[in-house]
Amino acid sequence: MILKTISGKPLGQIPQNAITEISKKINSSHTISLKVPKYYMDLLDFSQKTYPLYSALKNERQLELNGKDIFIIKSVEITNDDYIEVKAKSKEIRLKEIDISLEDTSYTLIDKIDDKDNIVLSDYLYSETGWKIQATDFIRYEFPVEPYINKYKKILISMKNIKDIQDKNKTSLDEIMKRKELIEKDKKELSEAIGKDIEKKAKQLREDGFELIKERIAEKKKEIEGLIKKIEESNSPSFDIDKALEELKGTPKIRHIESVNKKWLDFLEKDVCSSFDCCIDYDTINKIVILYDEIELENHIGLYLSKDNYIKSLEKEYNTDKLVTRMVIEGNENMDIISATCTGEKYIENFSYFMEINEMSLDLKNALTKYYKMVEKREPTWKLYADEIVNRENQKNILGKDFIHAEKTLYMLNDKLEIYNVPPKEDKELIGKLAKEITKQRDERDRIKSAIEKLEEDIRNLTKSRDNIVELCKKPTATDDDGKLIFTTALLDELKEYIYTETYKNDSFLTEYVEDLIVLSKKKLLDKSYPTRKWNIDVANFLDRIKTPYGVSWNGDLSLGDLVVLYDRETDSEEFTFLNEYKHMVRDNKLKITLSNKKTEKEDGLTISDYLTNAKNALRDIDSNRYLNVLLKYNRMNVPKEFISKYNLPKKKRPDGTVIN
Repeated sequence: MILKTISGKPLGQIPQNAITEISKKINSSHTISLKVPKYYMDLLDFSQKTYPLYSALKNERQLELNGKDIFIIKSVEITNDDYIEVKAKSKEIRLKEIDISLEDTSYTLIDKIDDKDNIVLSDYLYSETGWKIQATDFIRYEFPVEPYINKYKKILISMKNIKDIQDKNKTSLDEIMKRKELIEKDKKELSEAIGKDIEKKAKQLREDGFELIKERIAEKKKEIEGLIKKIEESNSPSFDIDKALEELKGTPKIRHIESVNKKWLDFLEKDVCSSFDCCIDYDTINKIVILYDEIELENHIGLYLSKDNYIKSLEKEYNTDKLVTRMVIEGNENMDIISATCTGEKYIENFSYFMEINEMSLDLKNALTKYYKMVEKREPTWKLYADEIVNRENQKNILGKDFIHAEKTLYMLNDKLEIYNVPPKEDKELIGKLAKEITKQRDERDRIKSAIEKLEEDIRNLTKSRDNIVELCKKPTATDDDGKLIFTTALLDELKEYIYTETYKNDSFLTEYVEDLIVLSKKKLLDKSYPTRKWNIDVANFLDRIKTPYGVSWNGDLSLGDLVVLYDRETDSEEFTFLNEYKHMVRDNKLKITLSNKKTEKEDGLTISDYLTNAKNALRDIDSNRYLNVLLKYNRMNVPKEFISKYNLPKKKRPDGTVIN
């Protein structure tokens, strides 16, 4: 361990036996504690000497551990002038002391989009703090949200992880075989899902007669057939996994900030991680913020624990305080998901936990299973109608602009006709040409008007068909294939006992990204719909196996995020858990680890910070309305914006930045 100045200049080396404790946890700042004596015995002349770095251990100075981690000294305590006790936190804690303030802006993580007026967050972070952002492709870029493409992506990721294991550890044959079995299982499920998808769409095609829908189904079928061909080719040694993932990659993800005024660390760990649904880690040596997808924390089995091997003592904790089965979703400016789901509800649900532990009555479980099956069956048809409504609305908007242009042109031609139709400037030849042009323009306007009216009629009919499906997807009115109600009043009343509601609000999603918001929300609900289970364990004899990675690859050691299997011989059962935290008491040679059934712990829902932000926005609205009230008072609604101070604020400067590869 090397002690450095605040600027990073080395001062000297601290002996390892001065370390009393090291504590590390996923998605949290790591800590280290030291206890350094003031005096030491010189073994050459057996004299007592003052430890040279004793007075150099000062607040905010740096401690570099093994050339891999840097800690900042935050607490120095002197005991009887004999010992100095030091507590330090990993270097990213400095980001907790620097403010970020932004309002009403969009941002990408790393990539600059030329035609978009958005901030590159990595460049902005560097200009403010000296840190940069490094993110994996799954966090930086949009990927298709279709379920079958997600399954294909999962197969590619698994194949890539196998390649990484083969490159780094040639002996992991069992691990590789397990992964290959999972890939084959995913391939089979994907092929079956694709077959069902084509069958559903063919049935829908027979039920409605819209030519555009036919065209889209044909395009989708071609796309699916191409995907099946790629999957078949994936077994070939020449198959390029990275290229296949690159082909799926879309445009850089864009998120929106309504208003943020907080510390950088809080913004990164709460706002950014929530908006991009990612995990966070830090390279404190190079001052890099690392963002990665939870699926990239691989489920390799790092350890198999039982009372017969490593476990000294075991404490179990089961917590349902944060259990959620119904999640109300809100985006920017109170945007909801009502029009984006076939149920027409502002929430999504997941009752899997209560269905699995047999708390529900069998009738309710069967009703829910049938209901989800019918919703899955009806959703593709609803989606086609919803997409077609949007398509017709877009056509209508375009024609609306053409109609306004035609009206304006007609108005100008009539003005010209009046001018040339007044003696003595009367020009019969020109008047004839103008009259002909006016007739042509009037016909064009009427044609556009008729087209708009036809589109409006189509939209009404499509909306009626879509709403009929929505009605069939609402629980009180949901029916099976025979037209019988799925839920009785008694079953709906019983279901209320299993409803645990939470609001998930994410202002970074605008209306056009509502589908991405729903995908993210489903992942969060899946995590919250099961209670958190924790195991606090005192472990022996494997301290040399622990290492701390940056979270995305495995080289044979046990890492934070690894899968740990707990075996109970009495019940002959296994619990699959994840290593979330460990605390190493160096001097006592003890280790405590915390395992959980969830890879990461994330705080979602409306927090105090959210309520304060909402309150701030409300006050801002009141403030802006004050100008309107003043104008109303003096009946001066024609006052230009430049006379109102709200619209006269200087624009905030934003860093242009450069693209970081």
